[in-house]
Amino acid sequence: MGYENLKKKYARMEERIKNGSSNANFSEDEEPEVEKLDPEEESKGRERASSGDYEKKRKKKTREDIEREALQKGDLYAVLGLEKLTYEAGDSDIRRAYQKFALKYHPDKLGDKTTEKDKEMWLKIQDAYETLSDPTKRRRYDSSLPFNDTIPNEKDITDANFFEEFSTVFNRNAMWAKKKPTPNLGDMNTPIAEVKKFYKYWDNFESWREFSQYDEYDLNEAQDRYEKRWMDNENKKLRSCHEKAERKRLIRLAESCYNLDPRIRKEKEEEAAEKQRKKDDKKNFKA
Repeated sequence: MGYENLKKKYARMEERIKNGSSNANFSEDEEPEVEKLDPEEESKGRERASSGDYEKKRKKKTREDIEREALQKGDLYAVLGLEKLTYEAGDSDIRRAYQKFALKYHPDKLGDKTTEKDKEMWLKIQDAYETLSDPTKRRRYDSSLPFNDTIPNEKDITDANFFEEFSTVFNRNAMWAKKKPTPNLGDMNTPIAEVKKFYKYWDNFESWREFSQYDEYDLNEAQDRYEKRWMDNENKKLRSCHEKAERKRLIRLAESCYNLDPRIRKEKEEEAAEKQRKKDDKKNFKA
């Protein structure tokens, strides 16, 4: 994909973001999956919203609040001895780890020798397994942990540190990838065809990062189906806002990297030189 075409693609992505597209795949132009309420439900929702009933049940959460809650649960991977694998641990890894610790800490195995410390450890093991063995709970837990979202400042990037700085950031963000394996940024000797495959991958990046932890309404607190649907829709709207911000961040990352990539710059210079050579040859031929 040429530079100008990529710029146009990014412009289209930005336009989708402004128009409210919520699909995590940058190549899709889908609207947020917010359920449309019937007139009666919408009327009841507005009535309660104006009365302040919903505001009383609304619980705003900052990123710091969410990270604090996740950290209070402890390192669930470490509890099961999976601290080296963390989010890369497979279902079988989690199951085997749980079985291993169950043989050591299960009350039925310890019998009368069970101590308070053993009971506490067993509860932690159960909590860790319950969260990590459930795809939805695990995705939410992983997405709630502190994560470095920063993108390199273009002013700080030179040809000398380009690959080191951007490789670190892309490798860090690769944890959210649905499609594995993720391609590496490479180095100055990477064939240009592979370089373009790298940008095409991130151009169509699909993320599994979860944002339901930012929901402000607990559906269990709804007093009827009207309120429940209204709350659910409000939660979905909020998730959509976070998804847009995440896509925008990743777009900036890929675009910044592309603009500063010395290999892309070299290709453009070579193309310009070849174009000038042909122009000069044509001019000399006519002379």
